Amino acid sequence: MSGYGIRRRTWLLVLGPDGIIRRASPAVKVALSHEPDDIVGHHVGKYVMEEDAALLERSVHTQRAVADDGEVRHRHRDGSCQWIAWVTASSHADIFATGRAITTDKEMQASLRKTEAAMAQAQKMEAVGRLTGNVAHDFNNLLHVIKTSAELLQRPGVDARRQARCIEATSSTADRGARLTGQLLAYGRR
Repeated sequence: MSGYGIRRRTWLLVLGPDGIIRRASPAVKVALSHEPDDIVGHHVGKYVMEEDAALLERSVHTQRAVADDGEVRHRHRDGSCQWIAWVTASSHADIFATGRAITTDKEMQASLRKTEAAMAQAQKMEAVGRLTGNVAHDFNNLLHVIKTSAELLQRPGVDARRQARCIEATSSTADRGARLTGQLLAYGRR
């Protein structure tokens, strides 16, 4: 049966106050591959992953009138883990538990989180790429001014006024480069 069919199945258990399964719906076979009659008489904890046994025990012993007991991992007959969302209601003698298989939902949520993290990383890399491109463009412009000024200063016969303008352009461009470097260092620290 497909994951969609299992995910939409609801199964029912009737437990004694001690957690022993008294009755089980046929959907147990679909969800966990156990025959309903085979699990009757066993403690419900036998079919729960060890990490979630404490949550199950609290639910059984609390015996509130109606409780949304949360999500518990159950052992499938093949050894795999199946997530079941439980809601329980209790009377004085019995606990009625309704479970819905949500393994596919959990897998989709995990996949979505991974995709969102990858998307966030890609957006960060894109922003860094744009920043890098802009910085390279700005530095290229600064270097062009410095190189052009240096070339003009190397020519023979450049008058003093023009030499002064080239020196001033080189100096102010170097100052702009220093400010840009300072901004980059501050950004890098963040």
